[in-house]
Amino acid sequence: MIDNDTGAKARVLVVDDEPSARFTLKMLLSSEPFEMSYASNGIEALSMVESLAPDVILLDVMMPEMDGFEVCRRLKLNPLTRPIPVLMVTALNKKAHRVRAMEFGADDFLNKPVDRTELLVRVRSLVRIKRYHDELRESLDEIAVQNERLRELEKTKEHLIHMIIHDLNNPLMAITGNLELMLMDSDDLSAEHQQTVTDCTGFCRDLQMMIEELLLIHRMESGNLALQKERLDMRQLIGDLLGQFSARASEG
Repeated sequence: MIDNDTGAKARVLVVDDEPSARFTLKMLLSSEPFEMSYASNGIEALSMVESLAPDVILLDVMMPEMDGFEVCRRLKLNPLTRPIPVLMVTALNKKAHRVRAMEFGADDFLNKPVDRTELLVRVRSLVRIKRYHDELRESLDEIAVQNERLRELEKTKEHLIHMIIHDLNNPLMAITGNLELMLMDSDDLSAEHQQTVTDCTGFCRDLQMMIEELLLIHRMESGNLALQKERLDMRQLIGDLLGQFSARASEG
């Protein structure tokens, strides 16, 4: 089985202490372009699996030193090897053995002697599952990268807001104050100049209000705005709105 996007062969690790069993599985899977690897016991398999990164593991149960159940348990406890599908291939055929295999984290179970067609179907299915998992993992990693970029942009935005509020607000207040002083002592100004100063004062106040609104929005987005609950007379509010509407209608 070959990944159509990358051209990479699916990697299959066969774990069995019997050379004849390993050869049999090799022959049964020879029609597929799998990249085959072999381990003669559970300890060897565990030492190989992280560097090999197989797409599926065919695991015998009855092995010396460490049986397949324990190998499977350790594979599923390790976050690096947990996603690798494990197909238990064994002569044990009792329901209790199948249940135990699933309890230890096995993804599928196949009895010996192995049927070639069934083996191919199971392995192909597990390889697809592993590829889907890998694609999902890559997508999640990409999302994590994008989230980190968004956090950096958020920091930039906060810096910009800080600059606008602090670096612009203070000189703006100074300009507004000087314009108001000019209006207080406007005897030497012509009417045209007085109107210009008045207009500039209004523009400064509008700009100052925009800065205050920007600060308010920033506090809301950052969760630093404390909400204050107040009782509201809806009848009075509706009456005031209707009154304002009527007044504007009559003016029109």
